[in-house]
Amino acid sequence: MRKTLIEHSKADFSHDKPSLEHVNTGCLQRIANATELMAINFLKLQQDNEYLKNRNHKLNTEVEFLKRQSAVYKGKFNRLRKSK
Repeated sequence: MRKTLIEHSKADFSHDKPSLEHVNTGCLQRIANATELMAINFLKLQQDNEYLKNRNHKLNTEVEFLKRQSAVYKGKFNRLRKSK
């Protein structure tokens, strides 16, 4: 079975002697593959970051609403307590 250029670029060259051009091509292909994998991870991190920012904003809005609602109930409770 024939080796790909990527496999040639990883190989120990004590027995097999591919040309320098083949080794360089294999190295460039390995670099390109690694860069693509990093780009995929980076895009996933960007999407996660955007989701978490939106979630944080939504939850902060809800917390502020609940704080105001709690203040209203405290005020009503104090008014009822004073009126008795």
